[in-house]
Amino acid sequence: MRGKKKAAVVGAGYVGLATAAVLSETCHVTLVDTDREKVRQINEGRCPIKDADLEEYFESHWNALRAICDGREVYAESDFVLIAVPTDLDPDRGSFRVSIVEAVISDICEAVRSAGRKTAPVIVIRSTVPVGFTSAMRHEISERYPDMKACFLVSPEFLREGTALRDMRNPSRIVLGTAKVEEVEEAEKKALEFVELLRGGMQDPGNVRVMILCEREAEAAKLFSNTYLAMRAAFFNELDTYAEALGLCSESLNRAVSADPRIGSFYNNPSFGYGGSCLPKDSRELLSEFQREGIPQSLIGAIVKSNMVRKDYVAGRILKMAGDRPVGIYRLTSKKASGNFRQSAVWDIMRMLREAGCAYIVYEPDFPEGGKTSFQLMRDFDRFQKACGVIAANRKGEELKDTELCVYTRDLYEEN
Repeated sequence: MRGKKKAAVVGAGYVGLATAAVLSETCHVTLVDTDREKVRQINEGRCPIKDADLEEYFESHWNALRAICDGREVYAESDFVLIAVPTDLDPDRGSFRVSIVEAVISDICEAVRSAGRKTAPVIVIRSTVPVGFTSAMRHEISERYPDMKACFLVSPEFLREGTALRDMRNPSRIVLGTAKVEEVEEAEKKALEFVELLRGGMQDPGNVRVMILCEREAEAAKLFSNTYLAMRAAFFNELDTYAEALGLCSESLNRAVSADPRIGSFYNNPSFGYGGSCLPKDSRELLSEFQREGIPQSLIGAIVKSNMVRKDYVAGRILKMAGDRPVGIYRLTSKKASGNFRQSAVWDIMRMLREAGCAYIVYEPDFPEGGKTSFQLMRDFDRFQKACGVIAANRKGEELKDTELCVYTRDLYEEN
C-alpha cells in the first residue's frame, strides 16, 4: 500500500463507482457523494446501485473503498480528483446543467488554497460536458487563483449501465483531452500517468488503445459517440415500425439487414425509443452545439426527432390494443440490467397514455421505497396482472412468459 497515489472520485453513480473500483487496484481511493445513504452503504461494503459486476466487486473488495459526503476533507491531499457527477439536460436551454461540476472544481481549489498549497490535484472530468467547458473552466480558475497551478484532463467514459465495471476493465479505448497550450507537455505527462493508474485495474491493459486529443475534441468525441448509438437505435426502431405497420416479420427483416458485416447484429434490438441517462441528453446537447455555432446539419436533428416519433407510434399502438381496458406498464427501466429510471422511453409513453385519458398501472419492484409517484405503483406481479387488461413492456421479463394477458412489446431478442 505504501507509495500508492491518492485519488478522490466525486459521484457514486455507475461511472464513479466503476472508475473507483478500477483505480482501487493502484490507488488509495475515496468516493465523495452527497447522498448519505450511498455513503453509508459503501462504507459497509455494499454496492449502492444495481450492477452485477460491481456487486461482486464489493463482496471481494469490501474494504477497498471508503466514502465521505464532503470532499474538501481529501481534495488537497489527493493526486487526482475525478469528477463523475450528473450533467442533466436543461430542457429550456437545450444544454447541459454544469453547475455541480463547477461547484466541485471550486471546492477543490478552495480546499487547496486553505491548505496553503500552490498546486492543485490533477482534475479529471469524467462527466459529460458541453464542448469548450473544460477550456473555459481552466481559464476561469487561472484568473481566480493566479498563484495556483492546476492541470485539467478530459476523460470521457464510454460505459454501459449494468456493465460499467466490465467496460472499465475492458475498454474499447481510452480517450483523454489535454490543453493545447504551452503546458501541453506537462498535461500529457499527467495524462499518461493517469492511464497507467487505470491500466493496473484492467484485464488486458497491453491491448488498450490510448488516444490523447485536445480538450474540445475529447468532449465532442463523447457527444458524437452517443449520438451515433442513438442514430443506430432509432434506425432499427424505424425498421420495426415499418415492419409492424405493413404486417411484415420484424425479426426476419432485422436479421437480414444485420447479416451484412458492414452493419452487424449489435445494438439492433427495437424498443419503445432510445432512453437511459446518456443517449437522449447527449444527442440533444450535440444538436444544440450545431445550432449555437450555426453549423449546417440535418441528420442530428432527425435523430432527436425520430425518437419522439417512435414514442408517438408506440403509444398509439398501445391505445388501440387497450381500448377501454387499463394498461399495465411493465418496468420503468430502459435496460434489464440497470436500476436507473432516468430518461427511460416509458415515461413519455405514460405521459401520452395519460393525455389520451387511458388508465394505467405500473409494475416496478425496484422503485425506491417512499419515492413519490403520480401513478399507481405495484410491486407484486400477480396483483399487477389482475389489475390491468393489457401489458406494455419495453423489455421482456421472466414474469411475462407465464401471463395470459396480451403483452405489447417490440423486444425481439430479449437483450438490453
